[in-house]
Amino acid sequence: MPSAPARLAREEIEREVNSVPLLLALHRNRRRVTTPGNSEPDERQHRIVSALPDLRGKSVLNVAAWDGFFSFEAERLGAGRVVALDHLAWELDIAACMAHWRECNERGVKAEAGLPERFHGPAELLGKRGLDTARRLLGSRVESVMANFMETDLDALGTFDVVLFLGLKT
Repeated sequence: MPSAPARLAREEIEREVNSVPLLLALHRNRRRVTTPGNSEPDERQHRIVSALPDLRGKSVLNVAAWDGFFSFEAERLGAGRVVALDHLAWELDIAACMAHWRECNERGVKAEAGLPERFHGPAELLGKRGLDTARRLLGSRVESVMANFMETDLDALGTFDVVLFLGLKT
């Protein structure tokens, strides 16, 4: 993975990271930087990363990339090119969704199914802030493509050696 931008002060890194409501843990020069949200990769994610094939020099497409956790891991593992593709998660106001779900739980009511329109902000791309922040702080070359994979022009997207579709829990 490329080196991080010119030595940012820890306070500057923490200020930027804390501005993102939800972002998985960033590891930069063995110094751990996490956000107040869901900041720890879970055991499932660690198992998946350890099971990935040799990515050295390979091109990787990460579909449903969200905050880019698997994209950055692919880059860390030596992938030559990594493309993070998403649209829905990047269009969501994740912090507002989480606050709504917490409030419903506290009140003992079930949150409505799906994602209400009020959490959608396609123009703001609030859900993409995690990927953008991590890319900047890590000095990453991960490319982002805003698209619905099911509707995207695959010829324009290109071909890849490895395609990851790990961003959705089933």
